[in-house]
Amino acid sequence: MKKKKKKQTKSILAILALVAIVMLPVLKTTFLNYDDDIYITENPLITNFDIKGLFTSIYEGQYSPFAMMIGAIQYKIFGNNPVGFKAISILIHVLNTFLIYLFVVKLTHKEKWAIITALLFGLHPMQIESVAWAIASMKIGTYVLFFLGAAITYLKYLDQNDKKYLIYTGLLFLLSAMSKEQAIALVPTLLLIDYYKGRNLKSASIWMEKVPFFIIGAIFGYVTLSAASGDISKQIIFDFTAIERFLFTLYTFGVYVIKILIPYKLSFFYTYPIQGAVPIYFYILAIIPILVLGVLFKSIKSGNKLLTFGILFFIINVFLTLFSQILAVRDVLMADRYVYLPLMGGFLIFAFFIDKYSEKIPSLQYLVYGLAGIFAIMSFMRIGDFENSKTIFADVIEKEQLQDKENPFLALPYNNRGIYFKRKKKYKEAEADYKKAIAANPKYASGYLNLANVYFEQKQSQLALANYNKSIELDKTNEKAYSSRAAVFGQLGRLNEAFDDVSKALKIDPNYADALLNRATIYDIRKDYQNAINDCQKYVKLRPGNKNAQQLLNSLYKKIGK
Repeated sequence: MKKKKKKQTKSILAILALVAIVMLPVLKTTFLNYDDDIYITENPLITNFDIKGLFTSIYEGQYSPFAMMIGAIQYKIFGNNPVGFKAISILIHVLNTFLIYLFVVKLTHKEKWAIITALLFGLHPMQIESVAWAIASMKIGTYVLFFLGAAITYLKYLDQNDKKYLIYTGLLFLLSAMSKEQAIALVPTLLLIDYYKGRNLKSASIWMEKVPFFIIGAIFGYVTLSAASGDISKQIIFDFTAIERFLFTLYTFGVYVIKILIPYKLSFFYTYPIQGAVPIYFYILAIIPILVLGVLFKSIKSGNKLLTFGILFFIINVFLTLFSQILAVRDVLMADRYVYLPLMGGFLIFAFFIDKYSEKIPSLQYLVYGLAGIFAIMSFMRIGDFENSKTIFADVIEKEQLQDKENPFLALPYNNRGIYFKRKKKYKEAEADYKKAIAANPKYASGYLNLANVYFEQKQSQLALANYNKSIELDKTNEKAYSSRAAVFGQLGRLNEAFDDVSKALKIDPNYADALLNRATIYDIRKDYQNAINDCQKYVKLRPGNKNAQQLLNSLYKKIGK
């Protein structure tokens, strides 16, 4: 018995070491200019370590205070250095792999199933997005960590019938829900565990003990819907019908199922089809969910609890993102990060069948090793795409281009690659990408805004002004466009128009730092020093490390004799 236990310990340690080694190149990747900047490096709640603000405010249409608090702690330690963030990302993924192992062992008492499930979960190339992308790890990796912890403590509650473990489960659920809204899937997952463990789901006591979980789930579900209600994507090109969105949901589910074992053509930004030209394979792959439901029905009828558990675990934990697909068109058709946890259900089923038939076909065990080896190589190679914003969006553009026409949904990838070039002061490359973004989608306001920024930095004021005007014409709610246009008006000596624009920007977002600094500068020119000081003080609180703002503030104090 001791030898067996020792062998099991060596096996899981070897898996964790292998996962860590495969993920090591993540340390060389940088922050991406797709949400990493908005939610981490330019998020005043994180950069200013505003814990109260994290828990009391909805930021950029999302409420994930505990994940953000962890991000704030990391930022306090590592600053803008991505290496520290990525090291934590790898650690979280390794811990999640270990928790997958523990969960399957405690659920099924099958060590072999747990080993296979953890191995494939940890190495699968679809997981790279949730490890190499800092904000994805901060939210998804963290919510899964507490989700799995809650599931494990719930199993301990069932084994020992000790209420304290149910309380621990509730607390871990709360932390998970405060990290990512997908955590509310824990509630039906607990009922699924009850089913697998043979509990009577008709018993009132089982449902009564879940009441606190239903309440937490309902609260965070409501908060999520409320936060997202005003978050309309600027990338949306077409208003797809409800029937089309339902088709996309079925198709997405089908692709996820296929990519569990055949993770081909992975992309950071899966784009929608052109409206009115939906490919035939969308309809073909939409049959897969129907087939899966048929297998589910048969497994329930035959009493195959493991197969039922694996299928339902996948469905339950991917359902929220699929359901949101029906409600509205998102930036992307699907995303690898959405199946970070659901993949466990697929690998558990795979482990079950490998174990079931390996006695008749001993060579099946080599299939596991071969698959793990392929996944490890693919993951190692996939990490290279996440090296920086240039490489990831270049990969998207290459994979999502259409042969015979422009893909309008590539406007954002072109735009974000352009942002990378601009920050490197490669203005020609940036200008080219922004023009490609506009060509892909002529109504893409951000493309005109960023093209104007390139012209502004090269002191081509008239070209900058024309593009700022176009950006504002397309989107009158973007504070960045007004604040940036104000800077051009300042270059042209049109201070009244500049003042009007910064005022509009601050009406949209009273804490928009750049607009505060621009208005402080205008107040200074007008010799309205007290208002200039007020704006400058607000700016310094939001961005305490800015030397130019501090110098301006010091200058203003001198002008009023302080």
